[in-house]
Amino acid sequence: MQYIQEQIYRLESYFVAYNLHRCYVKYELFKSFHPEERDVKMSKVFDLVKTNHPHIMRSLEICNGSPVIIGTRTRVIDIAIEYTMLGWPPEKIIEAHPHLNLAEVHDVLSYYYERKEEMDTEIQTRIQEIEELKAKYPNRVRKPA
Repeated sequence: MQYIQEQIYRLESYFVAYNLHRCYVKYELFKSFHPEERDVKMSKVFDLVKTNHPHIMRSLEICNGSPVIIGTRTRVIDIAIEYTMLGWPPEKIIEAHPHLNLAEVHDVLSYYYERKEEMDTEIQTRIQEIEELKAKYPNRVRKPA
């Protein structure tokens, strides 16, 4: 494990100039391992929670453990909000997030519908928090009459 951490540190120092995310650097390092070894080592380093979805992962290091699309910081809940509350079709979501592809968006929607109740509760909790903040800190800018 010490060797892996040293290699990660070495690779991170090379990529800092390119402003790449630490997770991507670790992922690139682990791609060279044998698949069985890679899964075990990646789960230890990333604190991954495996999902049955090929494009989605959870890690305590990324967005506080919120499920994200692999290789990005795009959260599943954000795509779900765009799809359900804004009514955007997958094609429009791809236009808004050009780094995603159609397979990733459909995988996110599948993940969302498998956990619809849990994620809808999370969305409602966030909406309530926003409303509380709006009430606590009212807008000081006045709209013209």
